[in-house]
Amino acid sequence: MYKHLQKNKTEKTLHDCYRIVEEFISTFKNASPASIDDFLDKNTRDEFKIVGKICVVIAISRFENSNADFMTEWKDTDSSHRYFKELEYIPHGRTDTFRHGHLELIRGWYNYLWKKIYEGDINNNLSKLTFITFDYDRSLEHFLYTRLINLLNLKDDNAIKLFNESVMIHHVYGQLGFFKWQKGGDVFNDYKTLDFRLLEKNFKKFSVINYQFADDLNSLPSELGEEENDYLDKILSIAGEIKTYTEAIEQHKIQDYFTNVLDLE
Repeated sequence: MYKHLQKNKTEKTLHDCYRIVEEFISTFKNASPASIDDFLDKNTRDEFKIVGKICVVIAISRFENSNADFMTEWKDTDSSHRYFKELEYIPHGRTDTFRHGHLELIRGWYNYLWKKIYEGDINNNLSKLTFITFDYDRSLEHFLYTRLINLLNLKDDNAIKLFNESVMIHHVYGQLGFFKWQKGGDVFNDYKTLDFRLLEKNFKKFSVINYQFADDLNSLPSELGEEENDYLDKILSIAGEIKTYTEAIEQHKIQDYFTNVLDLE
């Protein structure tokens, strides 16, 4: 948010931004919206929009993983199950926790779709598909691209050509950036969880508590380092790809206008 306000020439310190985030948390909780999308669409405070979009990016990014297993899922079961197994579980870096259960095959629609695609002429089947999604995540793109490479033994260049010429996926409300192999986007973001540990560690020094109890305000840090700034720019760019209901509608109105003009010509 600090970077967003800087770019829009709004005079706010990092400590001001910390307060705005706390206000966002309180306001969002007390507003009781059905979703973050509803809140961002209804609340008119501009500062909250960028905070909310960054929250969306953080939340969804946690589930983006290039090693994602779309074939199996974990089921918690007791030791009486015939497939019972104890696996080490690593929540947020800890290694002292164990999960008890077993893996089962997923019967989700991704795998059902993929089976229908590769049965017969794959190129022809892909060209018949157009996806319109209201989600921000890119799991479908990652799933299909990964399957094409592995099933057909394609090199990256050939897979990129086949995917971009055949598969149409439209995110109505935007997405968490684009893969480097995708056409149509400038904000590149790999399919992995964004690492916020660097920012979490360094942002503690800008907390309201430090600000309130400091003997000398001039001794408090006022700027972030180059590494943090670069990472914030990336996160802000990704957040800029997220659209509210109203923003999406307005964008489509503009697109329709130019389409109609071109049709008239």
